[in-house]
Amino acid sequence: MIAGKGDITVCTSFRKKVIRNVFLVSGLEKNLLSVPQIISVGYSVLFENKCCTNLDRTGKKIMEIQMVNKSFPIRWNSSQESELVTSEEEGMELWHRRLGHVGNSRMEQMHNKKMVDGFPNFHVNKEICGVCKLGKQVREAFPTESQTKTKEKLEIVHTNVCGPMQTESLNGSRYFLLLVDDYTHMAWIYFLKQKSEVFSVFKKSKALVETQSGKKIKRLRSDGGGEFTSSGFNEFCDQEGIERQVTVPYTHRSKMVLQNV
Repeated sequence: MIAGKGDITVCTSFRKKVIRNVFLVSGLEKNLLSVPQIISVGYSVLFENKCCTNLDRTGKKIMEIQMVNKSFPIRWNSSQESELVTSEEEGMELWHRRLGHVGNSRMEQMHNKKMVDGFPNFHVNKEICGVCKLGKQVREAFPTESQTKTKEKLEIVHTNVCGPMQTESLNGSRYFLLLVDDYTHMAWIYFLKQKSEVFSVFKKSKALVETQSGKKIKRLRSDGGGEFTSSGFNEFCDQEGIERQVTVPYTHRSKMVLQNV
């Protein structure tokens, strides 16, 4: 059974070469090189005088293998091979990843005290890798109170769409549109069958709340969902003089916190 496939780099007596599309077979006692695969990519294999000679596409010799017990075993230079890994893949960064992004001080300790077998000689770079920066960065605490103090009705209206729900309502709706006035915490809920109804329902709700309150909606705060950022929705807000505020993605705390609703 083949467990995986990839490319490997080997050191021959003449130069370094890459063998592509190598299969990883668990439990296989020997590494096998397929002659049909070698010649199918333009290489040449010559068998004569109990010797196997491999040539690249330009005719340059890659390796010579003497026959032993009716087979041609290849003996790779293990020291050159290990040196190749550390030099080509930047040893410090490679071992930093292999050891689970261990810290620089621990890397220096393991390097100086030779705590790891096969640990190559390299200079420990003090610069932290990008993955470590992302994993260890923290986010500043959100303020306990809103930094925006509204002074009148409809100065800021928060809105969002929830759904689809697993269970439909009595009229077959699976979404609902929520609008909340920041000043009074008054909330309006509208059931929707499709998200595409958001724009038309908002226009009806706007006319209703503005007529009842005698105030105009000045700012509308929502996420960046397509139901709120369509060209028709944006044009309508521009015509009505409504300022749009879009919350930061993936920061649920930056959205409204409903209290006493």
